[in-house]
Amino acid sequence: MLQSMGQRQQALLRLLLEHKQGLTIDDLSRALHITKTAVYQHITSLERDGLVEKFALARTGGRPSQLYALSDRGIHLFPKQYSLFARLLVRDLLRIHGQAGLEEQMARLGQELDETFRQRLVGRDEAGQLEAVAAILREVGYGAVLEGYTPGGTATFSATNCILHDLAREVPEICQLDRTLLSTLLQRPIEQTECMAFGGLRCRFHVEVAQAAVGCGDPGSTAVAAPDPHAPRCV
Repeated sequence: MLQSMGQRQQALLRLLLEHKQGLTIDDLSRALHITKTAVYQHITSLERDGLVEKFALARTGGRPSQLYALSDRGIHLFPKQYSLFARLLVRDLLRIHGQAGLEEQMARLGQELDETFRQRLVGRDEAGQLEAVAAILREVGYGAVLEGYTPGGTATFSATNCILHDLAREVPEICQLDRTLLSTLLQRPIEQTECMAFGGLRCRFHVEVAQAAVGCGDPGSTAVAAPDPHAPRCV
């Protein structure tokens, strides 16, 4: 988004990034060599888009002047190396704990996510819970929809975006996070039937809605076939 903006707005945002304490209209006018009216127009547009916000009042002995600063959304316009950090972290976990240990760590993260979202399913009927889970997946970034739902029978979640795609191709054990999140939210075993990290067009997760809620170690829970030996199974 940053690169699609005009040069003046980019320069204004970079100034605010460098001055976390905020800048006034006068400060920005002097730094950018444009009129205060032009600065105000840019600020108004950026504030409307949620990228800039009023910060505090600057007291210089005369009439206080409004300071403007980047909002959290504005800060996130600038490059962040989350994927690089995540790759280094996952590689280190794999080195320390091995494949089985890494899967356990990913399962734990999936359970923590479940604790974050579980309340959204409370008081909902079967269809409502499934739709709520699809909405949670979209919120997390998976671009998921509920498809092929048969009341009291089966349901499939289809995701067109994987937030862990590049990492999953390199370290497939991290897919355990997705499977554990779904299985703990729904309290049923999940079968992953397609995976984008292994050539699939999307990630698909199948659940037997009518099946009694069980854990993978409980009686009646069985492992399932997987499209790839590294990917899906009962969780």
